[in-house]
Amino acid sequence: MNKEAVGQASSDWLSDACIERVNEICRLPTVEGGHAGADTMIMQNFVRQLEAGDSVGRKSGRVSARNHLIAFAAEHSRLTGQTLD
Repeated sequence: MNKEAVGQASSDWLSDACIERVNEICRLPTVEGGHAGADTMIMQNFVRQLEAGDSVGRKSGRVSARNHLIAFAAEHSRLTGQTLD
């Protein structure tokens, strides 16, 4: 453990803090698809909902499509400087 002084230049206080630095390399599993595997998981969940006849996924799909259209409009506005209705 290293001892390190911590303070601010704009004030007159100083305190001691014990700081332990640990370097660790974590090996993450290789996953299929984009967004660290989330794209594949979303599709698998969607298929399970369709197979189970779950209407919640279909409703949220409509909301998702609308949200994507809003995002596309926002990106168009950002690129062109124009507003869209």
